Amino acid sequence: MDKNMQLKINYQSKMIYEEVLKKFYEAIRNINIIEDEELFNYLKLEFDKIVNLIKQFKEGLIYAQAIKQLYDITFKDLVKDKYILEAVSCNKTGLSSDLFISTAEKKLNDNNSFFRIKDDNGQLKIERYCDGNVSERDLEISDLSSFVSLERAIKNSDYIGYYAQGFYNAIVLYSGMIDNSKYITLYRSGNEFKVYVSEKSYLNNGLFYKVHSDEKLHPYIELGDKKTFLNNGNPDYDKKFILMVIQEQIEKQKADVYKKVR
Repeated sequence: MDKNMQLKINYQSKMIYEEVLKKFYEAIRNINIIEDEELFNYLKLEFDKIVNLIKQFKEGLIYAQAIKQLYDITFKDLVKDKYILEAVSCNKTGLSSDLFISTAEKKLNDNNSFFRIKDDNGQLKIERYCDGNVSERDLEISDLSSFVSLERAIKNSDYIGYYAQGFYNAIVLYSGMIDNSKYITLYRSGNEFKVYVSEKSYLNNGLFYKVHSDEKLHPYIELGDKKTFLNNGNPDYDKKFILMVIQEQIEKQKADVYKKVR
């Protein structure tokens, strides 16, 4: 990197940091640290994450357009801030998917569920999609940091493409490490895409009976009239396509649940 470019990056980093720091101080000035310790600790954690992202930008790991989104951090709208931080962590100017996964199991089967996060008149809510069921519960501020966007989790994963024998009779598609030293395993069981978060990798997390690793598979997946074969030279396209397929899968499951309720 030439000297002029480095000077420009250093200047941008300084401006972003100062703007974020100003908003952070404004937010904590309005907090009673004794009564709102949970919120204070969460904001401090998010501020530390932002500092780390700025450091990555200075090291050339994050693009300028992505890092500029930090100007929009509020320290007030926690859901909006969550989406911004996840997008910057993905080195993108916005997320393609609004689905999240949990790195901390608070309820039964949280570790193999998809989630959506929302703010319902000041109360954080989490909508969970698991095994064809849809449920909603309140979300504590302290728990918000344990959710990682599905997009970031898949982006940080490697293609596996091995057939797994046993109860699930599945194809292990992607696996990688995410926050809190947890591993994500994205697999397809029949025509359904599922996720499993654990402290161990797919090889020994206890989910599968046996994984055959003689030859990588090139399974195809479909979205409407579109079909793509995985692991054929464009991993970014593959991951984007899978995100769209999972999004469609969730929407269909949600619609089916609402039909049953009616």
